[in-house]
Amino acid sequence: MNAMLLLTAGLVGAIVFHVAAAGPAAGASPFRPDDVIALIGGEDMVALAESGRLEAQLVRQPGLAGVKVRTLAYEGDTVFEQHRQLNFPTWEEQLQKIGATVVIVQFGQMEALREDVSVDEFIATYEKLLSRLVGTNRQCVILSPTPFEKPAPPLPDRTAFNARIEGQLPRLHALADRLDAGFVDLYRALPVEEPLTRDGIHLHEDGLRAAALAISKQLSLRPLREDDPVLLGLLAEKNRLWFNYHRPQNWAFLHGDRTEQLFSRDHQNPQIRRLLLEMEEYLPLIQAKEREIITHLRGVQVEKN
Repeated sequence: MNAMLLLTAGLVGAIVFHVAAAGPAAGASPFRPDDVIALIGGEDMVALAESGRLEAQLVRQPGLAGVKVRTLAYEGDTVFEQHRQLNFPTWEEQLQKIGATVVIVQFGQMEALREDVSVDEFIATYEKLLSRLVGTNRQCVILSPTPFEKPAPPLPDRTAFNARIEGQLPRLHALADRLDAGFVDLYRALPVEEPLTRDGIHLHEDGLRAAALAISKQLSLRPLREDDPVLLGLLAEKNRLWFNYHRPQNWAFLHGDRTEQLFSRDHQNPQIRRLLLEMEEYLPLIQAKEREIITHLRGVQVEKN
């Protein structure tokens, strides 16, 4: 009987998460105070993470100041290809290392440009990727692609491909249903009065702000329209530290094809991988910045380092 009650409670919890994430209906936040949220996708997800816009919406919600956000997004990623450097960790290894409990994923815009790929192929490949990202114990939120805009000349007009994105939307929603994931429709949610992209494709600062507000609303959070410049600055600093740790420029010496070079080893004892040890010093810096963020959110003045 107790086991049945626990199973029922787990199923109810999953259903509540999906209903809350799939639409703007009022309700409890789908996130927990100790969540580690991984952002995954292409260039817009990279920019959304760097700007701190979505993260600011999350940590300013009551009880969510301690939520951690880590971007695993990479420019150029699609569901079909994610090019990485030699020996870069797998998705499973990355997500396990950061302790991810939630993944927020966006794909589909670049895929819509591929006329040689059907929606069926896109969805099937996406589902396989999501099965790896979600694993057996992670919640998932699928963000729809944003629309193409007509840019100023001489940039090409790709708005005709919006028809392909519109064809993806019901299939993406159905995919979210199958996976019991949240679904956020950014395609229809973004305002159309002013351009939101810098090139007809990628969101600029106002576009990122609009996207963060739309995501918050559709995840049953309270959209916070007033910016907190101090918080955004702290988040940008934290995210820069994370970027330098997660995507170091000297990867070849750390884990690639130049690990035998003396540059990465202790000058007295070459058996010691000094560069590896130094990289781990980023982690306490990231943790310290997150403590500053929590202190700021509690209303205490934060002194700059």
